[in-house]
Amino acid sequence: MMAKLLLWCMGLLLLYRVDAAISSASPEIQDIEENFQEMESTSILTDSSDDQSADSNEAIDDQSENAIESEDLKEKVPEDDGQESNVQSDQSKSAKRQIGNSVEEKHRCSLPLGMEDGRIPDSAITASSEAAVGTRASRSRLNTVSIGASGYGAWVATKNDNKQWLQIDLGDLAEVTRVATQGRQDADQWTKLYSLSYSVDNVHWVEYKANSYKKIFSANTDRNTIVSHNLTPSIKARFIKFHVTSAQNRPALRVELYGCRKVHSCAIPVGIEDGRIPDSAMTASSINSAATKADRGRLNLNSHGWISRHNNPNQYLRIDLGKETSVTKVATQGRFNVGQWVTSYYLRYSLDGTHWVTYKQNSVDKIFSGNADQNTIVSHVLNPRIEARFIEFKPRTWKGHIVMRVEVYGCNSMPGCHLPLGLEDNRIPNAAMSASTIHSNSWKADKGRLNGPAAWLPKKSTPNEYIQVDFVRALKVTSVATHKGDLKRISTSKVIGFPTALMDHTGHMLETTVKSRRFMFCSSWCRGWSCTWSVFLGFFDS
Repeated sequence: MMAKLLLWCMGLLLLYRVDAAISSASPEIQDIEENFQEMESTSILTDSSDDQSADSNEAIDDQSENAIESEDLKEKVPEDDGQESNVQSDQSKSAKRQIGNSVEEKHRCSLPLGMEDGRIPDSAITASSEAAVGTRASRSRLNTVSIGASGYGAWVATKNDNKQWLQIDLGDLAEVTRVATQGRQDADQWTKLYSLSYSVDNVHWVEYKANSYKKIFSANTDRNTIVSHNLTPSIKARFIKFHVTSAQNRPALRVELYGCRKVHSCAIPVGIEDGRIPDSAMTASSINSAATKADRGRLNLNSHGWISRHNNPNQYLRIDLGKETSVTKVATQGRFNVGQWVTSYYLRYSLDGTHWVTYKQNSVDKIFSGNADQNTIVSHVLNPRIEARFIEFKPRTWKGHIVMRVEVYGCNSMPGCHLPLGLEDNRIPNAAMSASTIHSNSWKADKGRLNGPAAWLPKKSTPNEYIQVDFVRALKVTSVATHKGDLKRISTSKVIGFPTALMDHTGHMLETTVKSRRFMFCSSWCRGWSCTWSVFLGFFDS
C-alpha cells in the first residue's frame, strides 16, 4: 500500500514539475504551442479533403482512355449539424473571395508593359531590318505619330517578305496575356498577318502555338485601328518577337504588350520545349525508331513524340534537368500526327539519378491523369513541389501506344539549405538509423522514412524515446518533416523544438540552423500509447 502511495505521489510531483516548466516557458515557446494547437485543429479539416483526393486518384480505371483529372480543389468539411450553416456560410464567403481574387488577378495581369509609355527603352527594341533611320525599331510604339524625317509613324522593314521581325526585350521575366498592333500612322503600310515567338534567354526560341500548330494572328487593315489578341495560354518569357507573314506594301508595326511583371518565377518552363534541355539529357526505357527517340518527347514538337518500343508499365521517359530544381508543374501531350497518347502516369524523381522516389499524396503513389487526344496540353500543379535533378514520366495506361510529349515547370532550387538529405529515397542506409527502443522488428528505426510503408515505433510511450540518424559527415540541418501515423498529412517545421525536439548527439536542443553529424528526433508530446508517433524523418540541406 505504501509503495502504491509513494508511486502516486511521485506521479503528482512529476505532473507538477511539467506544468511548472510549461508555465515558465518563454513567450516564444508558448506561442509555438498555441500555433501548433491551431494547426492541429485546422489540419483535421484538411485531412478529409486529402483522403477524398487519394480515393479519387485510386479510382482511375486501368483501361480508361478519356479520364481528365479535375484540378479544382474542393474543401471537404466533416459533417456537424450544429455548425452546418456556419460552414456553408464560410464556404460561400471563401468562394466569393476566390472569385474576387481571380478577377483582380486577371485585371492586374492585363496592364501595358511599357511600349507606348516608354518604360521599355529604345535599346530594348530591335528588328530584322530598318527601311530608314526615321523608321527604326524604336518607332514601333503603339500610337506613335510622325515627327518628320527624324522619326516617322512606325517601324518599317527594308523588304516586303516573310523574314522580317520586330523583337522586344522586357528586361526580366514577365507574363504576357495580350498583344496589340497598328499600321504606320503616316503612310499606307501595315502588317496583315503575323506570328509570335518568345524566349527566356534570347537564344532558345519557341513559336507560339495553338494545338501544336503555329498560331497566325490577324493584324491590321488600315493605318491606325488597334487590333488586339488575348493570349491563351499566356506567355511567360523575357523576349517577344513579332514575325511578319503578310503585309500591305511593306511590313510596318506599332505594338503594345499587356500582362504583368514579377511573374511567379517558379512556374517557368525548364527548357524541354525550347531546347535549353539538350537531346543528351533526355533518355527512355526504349524507343520505337530513330524518329521517335526520347529527345522527340518535347511539348508542342510537330513530329511524333517519344514512342516506346513496348507497351507495358516498365516504360519511362526521363529528363536530366542539369541541376537541382524546384519542380512545380508538369504538362503532357499525345502523338502529334496519330491518335495515340498516355491516359495516366506516375512521376518519379531523383537527386542523383540512382535513388528514385515516386511522387506521392497521403503516402500513396499519385496517379496523374494524362491525355484524351493528341494535342491538348494537360498540366498538373505539384503540391508539394519536387526538389530534384532528374524527373521521370512512367506511363500507367495508354490509348493505342505509349507516346508522350512533355514539359516541366519550376525554377532553380531556392538558395540555402532545403534539399532532402536522403531518408525517403534511401541514400541514407538502414545502418545509419538507430533508436532508443523499438516495439518489434517490424517497427525498427530504419522504418522511420518519410512516406514509407511502415514507421518507427518505440517500445514505450515516454518523452525519453528518440530516433537517431548518422549523416557520416557534418551537415547543416534547417528543417524536418514528420508524418504522424494517425493522420494522413506531412508537417514540415523549422528546427526549434516544440512539439517535437531535434537534438544533436550530445543531447543539446537545437533552436537554430545547426551543423552536426548525428541527430536525435525526440518525442516530447503525446496523448498516451495510442498516439505514439509513427515518425518519418526528412532532413534538408543545400
